[in-house]
Amino acid sequence: MSKIAFTAVLPLVFLSAGLGQNCALSGTPAWSKEVKDIIADCDNRLTSPDRTLVLNIGIEGQIEISKPGSKEKTKAQARAVQPPAMASWSPKSSAFFVNDGEGSGMSSVFRLFRIQSDHIVEDSTPQAQAVMLYRSLKECGSKGNDPEVWGLGWSSDGTRLYLFIQATVHDPCGESASFIVATVILADDSLVEHFTEAAAKRKFRALLPHEVF
Repeated sequence: MSKIAFTAVLPLVFLSAGLGQNCALSGTPAWSKEVKDIIADCDNRLTSPDRTLVLNIGIEGQIEISKPGSKEKTKAQARAVQPPAMASWSPKSSAFFVNDGEGSGMSSVFRLFRIQSDHIVEDSTPQAQAVMLYRSLKECGSKGNDPEVWGLGWSSDGTRLYLFIQATVHDPCGESASFIVATVILADDSLVEHFTEAAAKRKFRALLPHEVF
């Protein structure tokens, strides 16, 4: 069962109450096997697909990576994650993303992290590009709140990632809870295509939360 709940108008709302104390849910599939739950007040650990790295989102939301069995850690110079949240490794084990609920679970910010040598570098471009694309498509100008952005998953070769972009419930840009899915090329952060709700439901059925159907 998904750890995500939806209101009647289908904004995504995390079930933050009670999850913080159930650390057994940490790392379990959220919408799909592509994204894993990050639980508040827990030591969340996700091993990379190639088994060479472990992503640790700690009790205070700090982001670190380490090698299995090693006590040495590389810490990201980035703000802490505020669960409820989700995370997913790239198939190439060279990047990961976090869907940050910013503490309330009433919103989501997409945060992409790239592993470069001994550093973890946060890349905010996909989040900004997704917001810009949605606002342009809905032609809402300065009116309405920015949409929420979630990572859905990756292409099998790890060269692309897929973003779920949804209008907010209150003062939305466009129709409340409407959404699109966009494709990002990892090499240069470009948004190369986007899909309407109907098209996204056909193409990304295995990745989308079942409540949107």
